Amino acid sequence: MTRERTRLLLVDDHPVFRLGLKAMLEMDASLRVVAEAASAADARTALEKGDVDLVLLDISLPEETGLELLRSLREDGASAPPVLVLSMHDERVYAERALRAGARGYLMKHEAPDRVLDFVHRVLAGDVAVSDRVQRTMLDRLASGERADAAPPDVLTARELEVFELIGHGLRSKDIAERLGISARTVETHRTHMRRKLGLDGSSDLLRVAMRYAAGLGTGD
Repeated sequence: MTRERTRLLLVDDHPVFRLGLKAMLEMDASLRVVAEAASAADARTALEKGDVDLVLLDISLPEETGLELLRSLREDGASAPPVLVLSMHDERVYAERALRAGARGYLMKHEAPDRVLDFVHRVLAGDVAVSDRVQRTMLDRLASGERADAAPPDVLTARELEVFELIGHGLRSKDIAERLGISARTVETHRTHMRRKLGLDGSSDLLRVAMRYAAGLGTGD
């Protein structure tokens, strides 16, 4: 009698990445990808069928971000399967946000296949799976009594933070819109909201703060 394989849902808007991820995951005889989704709406449709044991989720999705999907799944309570976030976004910015939104793990896309499989099995076993660096950061914050939402970018929504990070890397509104699959007008609206939330006077101030923030992400541990 063969052992039933764990059923996975892949949520990522890049079909080539999903294809490679599926091939890698199914090299493990205990895993099987039963559904794929390119958006939060598609993911919900797949989850309504109720045959998913684990979701592998990207943060950058069209229309609704992965973090927003996570929060809505958490509201479903016990009916929602565990979620492992697999994203290109810096774990120092997003990992703790993802956990607070309801994820059970966070891993960056550049990690090796055996690392991905290790995190998958850790989450399936009921653990919370994050890197040693993220774990140290969270424990240091807890020990110092610092609030988890003390960093200024945490006043931004998930989509605003994506735009903020891309501004910091020098992308124009048109480029950001193409990268995120939204309109340039929507990017400009996000810019306006971010300036208000961060108490900045104009676009040049927003660019300066975003570039300083992005540079800080590149300074290592």
